[in-house]
Amino acid sequence: MVVKSQFAEYRESLESDMKINLHDIRKEALMKMVSSSNVPQELKNTTMQMKISEDQVAELTAENFQLKRAINKLRILQKLKDETSRSLFSKKVEASESAKKHASKEL
Repeated sequence: MVVKSQFAEYRESLESDMKINLHDIRKEALMKMVSSSNVPQELKNTTMQMKISEDQVAELTAENFQLKRAINKLRILQKLKDETSRSLFSKKVEASESAKKHASKEL
């Protein structure tokens, strides 16, 4: 279970890194277009708006990734807590049944 979640986290991290790299490449291309003197001003304005939107999407994607990572960690911790509780209560039930059998024998 832990190995599986670690692999999932690794895969998501790799995907996030790839998205960041693609974002940087797009951002660089957009900035080259804006700095070019052969491009009309309207296109430059539109390109700047696209860059701003790309930046916002990148920020939200990074935040989303961090939140997913936190949720996965909480799920794992909750599963471990549940398994520990089940084990503890199962031992208590076995002890109670053993005590019940012993009490029945004494009666």
